[in-house]
Amino acid sequence: MNEEVSKSNNGPDRLLKIQQEGLIEIVLSFWHYLKIVVSTISLNFFSFLYTKFTIIVSLVSHINIIKCEEVFFGIKIRIR
Repeated sequence: MNEEVSKSNNGPDRLLKIQQEGLIEIVLSFWHYLKIVVSTISLNFFSFLYTKFTIIVSLVSHINIIKCEEVFFGIKIRIR
């Protein structure tokens, strides 16, 4: 029994297991980094779109074509 335990602790299976655990850790850290990058890019993109949309709506409402009311995280537009 002790011989089997020492073989499993020092054999190539242990090295393979360590390599697999390291690879899994690298993949998980890369996935976490990728999620942060994608969420930051999408947040900036939607913030940019929201800003452009509010500028266009404010310009159009300044011309008195429509009257807009800003709502929490959105814009409600009423046609006059």
